[in-house]
Amino acid sequence: MAAGLATRSRTGHLVDLFRDRIMFPIHHLDGHPIAFLGRAAPSAAPDVPKYLNTPDTAIYHKGQTLYGAGEQADPIASGAAPVLVEGPIDVLAIALAFPDGSRVAVAACGTSLTANHAAAITTMPGAARHGITAALDNDDPGCKATYRAWQVLSAHPGIDLYAATLPDHTDPGDLISSPLDVDLLRVALTEDARPLAKAVIDIRLNAITARHPDLLRWPEGRITVARTLASLIASLPVDQVVALTGHIADCTHTGFDTVADAVLTHLGRSPPATTELAKLGGNRHPRSFLPPTTPTTGPAARSTAPTDRPSSRRRR
Repeated sequence: MAAGLATRSRTGHLVDLFRDRIMFPIHHLDGHPIAFLGRAAPSAAPDVPKYLNTPDTAIYHKGQTLYGAGEQADPIASGAAPVLVEGPIDVLAIALAFPDGSRVAVAACGTSLTANHAAAITTMPGAARHGITAALDNDDPGCKATYRAWQVLSAHPGIDLYAATLPDHTDPGDLISSPLDVDLLRVALTEDARPLAKAVIDIRLNAITARHPDLLRWPEGRITVARTLASLIASLPVDQVVALTGHIADCTHTGFDTVADAVLTHLGRSPPATTELAKLGGNRHPRSFLPPTTPTTGPAARSTAPTDRPSSRRRR
């Protein structure tokens, strides 16, 4: 019981915690096994948790340990690009899709991503060189996990963050059944990857419109949504803010100026910073990023911001 392999029933009998599960040992960075992950069998009932892991013990703390880090210490040390996934099957899928070790996946075990997890991922040698890609399911739990990943990873400046573009309701573990699926997984993590902040904007927008389906029908609602989404990007580097400002404007059918004004309101930016944002926005006049002195009429101009796809330099 101290090792977290069994629990007691109400009658006092010992019960195997991982019965009828596929087992994955979790290794410390020194290579020693310290805990286990158990995946439910395919025949398990729908209400059975997909994964169970060892509870915290004297040698294992789930809020600090990433599955895949101890198991793939060599490629990580060699600078492989880190990928954040949900579970051990996904970690194995990434290893199969990239047998050259150019990408390695890690997964939080039995908990949402913590600040300690984020510190471990962002300090991997490949994170600064290639960025970090989140490859999580786009169902409700996966969207929440993606949003959480962005919250904790974006607290570490200087690391490019991407989101894999996976087919609906799939994760990497679903894409290793055939060579075509493996190719699809590779593309989802490379050519089709997009900035994680852009994925988070879409997740937040979908959540808002799911609760308020008619909100974008009215100008006031569109402006309210644009201001809400602007708060997500205000603290990002200026070049990213410009591209994402255009994305928010397109999604909410508002003007680029409206979103840029909301971003600056969140930041309390001074005119010099506004000038910098204007230069990156495609030779727009700096005054267009300041709060208007009179109400504007007509559609605002769209941004000509640079593409937000990851550069080939970042995707080696």
